[in-house]
Amino acid sequence: MAKGIYKHSKLTEIHKSNISKATVGKNNPFYGKKHSSETREKMKLAWDKRKKAKEFWIRKKKQNQLHSINMKNLWANKDSVYNSIEYRQTLSKTHVHSSIYFNRKINKKEQFLYDILLSMRDNEFIYVGDNPVLYYTFKKYPDFVDFNNKKIIELFGDYWHSEKKTGHNKETEEKLKKDYFKTLGYKTLIIWEHELKDSNEIKSKVKNYINMEVK
Repeated sequence: MAKGIYKHSKLTEIHKSNISKATVGKNNPFYGKKHSSETREKMKLAWDKRKKAKEFWIRKKKQNQLHSINMKNLWANKDSVYNSIEYRQTLSKTHVHSSIYFNRKINKKEQFLYDILLSMRDNEFIYVGDNPVLYYTFKKYPDFVDFNNKKIIELFGDYWHSEKKTGHNKETEEKLKKDYFKTLGYKTLIIWEHELKDSNEIKSKVKNYINMEVK
């Protein structure tokens, strides 16, 4: 009989009774035996440990629920330090060097584009990635953001943003992203992965974008 066959099945009362009878009295492998005092002590310690662990996680769950409520209230408060541009910029810069905390490391294509941005003068773009702090602002994860001039640069992967993957053609895919960030007051520049082959063209494109006024 396959292991776990009863995992999602409900046993009948007759079946339960048969199983019980099969392990009663002399049929029980522990019949006529007793646990030693050492074993009983180990069992007691193991039980106490499980009990304490259960109490700990119940207490931890309550603390996390309370913390979640407090953080939501802080984010809802527009005057909170967590909603300041300086705080978010600091965390965004930290994000680039702290993939463990933010659970995402800048990939090679993004790093290549970021190096181009860093080499340009008058550039205030910072890498955002999957920064959870900024998710409360954008409800999405833009790649590079200039908070002072309210501009965003998105790097679209040729595969992940292809019509085959998204169901949209190139123009529609770009428009959806631009229109979304426009509702938040940000202008968006889309750079496609294949465009990275020409760094000079990227610099020219970004330079024109930087000098462009937000309407």
